[in-house]
Amino acid sequence: MLSVGNNGNLVKELQIKLTQLGFPCGIIDGDFGTKTLNAIKQFQIKYDIPDSGIADEETLFLIDESFYNINNLTGYRKIRDYNSDIHIYETSSNEFVDVTLGKINQLEKLSTITEDDKNIVTKINCGFFNFDGSAEHLGLFVDEGKYYLSENNTFIDFIYYKDGHTEIKTLPTLSEVSYVQGNAYWAIGTSWSLIINGHINMINAEKINHSLQRHPRTLIGQKRNGNFVLVVVQGRNSNNTGITAQESAELMMKLGCINAVNLDGGASSEMIVNNQIMNNPTDGLERKIGSAIIVCLKPEIKDKKILSMEFLKDKGFITEDYNPTDNITFEMFGKMMRNYMSKG
Repeated sequence: MLSVGNNGNLVKELQIKLTQLGFPCGIIDGDFGTKTLNAIKQFQIKYDIPDSGIADEETLFLIDESFYNINNLTGYRKIRDYNSDIHIYETSSNEFVDVTLGKINQLEKLSTITEDDKNIVTKINCGFFNFDGSAEHLGLFVDEGKYYLSENNTFIDFIYYKDGHTEIKTLPTLSEVSYVQGNAYWAIGTSWSLIINGHINMINAEKINHSLQRHPRTLIGQKRNGNFVLVVVQGRNSNNTGITAQESAELMMKLGCINAVNLDGGASSEMIVNNQIMNNPTDGLERKIGSAIIVCLKPEIKDKKILSMEFLKDKGFITEDYNPTDNITFEMFGKMMRNYMSKG
């Protein structure tokens, strides 16, 4: 709860959110004064809650919900929360999310990782790896039916099935891995889960001690509509504290994810959009990594002809009234052909 007289980073973040939502607080200085009080009251009046001017739990929840959805658009955006810059990329229906090891058995900078046959729009770093290059990716790595790296229970798996849904689980048996090979686009070992089926659930977080600390993070999740959300959180400097595992889960919930996991973070955290590095890597330069998640444009289908009811009617195949949205069965098509041929 925040009210008049409070000051600090939490108040500053509140002022930023209110201002971007159209409730100006004057100077963004981290001091909860009269202008911030009035902005809170105006927000509360708009959302039909008691206009106390106090940023209580209900008010803060509504502010967060409005703030995270104000630019509920696909593509790249940057927001400020958790005393950190947060880089977000949400995919659209004409984009496909894939995984890659780049050059096999070689660590590379994210900017150099590519796929020759794909039009890559966005890239983020992916899995944990050994700095000496002895392992490009720690944990499972299955892509396009190929089994590259084996299961490791320390790194919970994030699976993207061919029917469009994702699942977070471990795959303890070869039969389960084999099923994934045949039914998923890809499956990767990550680290810990953040959200499973719409609920915060941080499996494996206790196995990695820095999950309790604030660090730069790379996260990925999927929304109910099928869109993927890729996130890189800045950290480890005076202006950006980074976030914990719990805060990562809260962040992905706010972004609307129903499934989400944590990827490698720290100095590995990086996001590239249209060949431009969007965040500031912690080491001041790109770290060589082993695997990446890429967002690609789906290939266009050229010269596609749609056999519609309207088209058939225009050509004289249809002599009866059909709903333009009807599915065309073989029986219907046969009847249309007989009608057309009888016209001689």
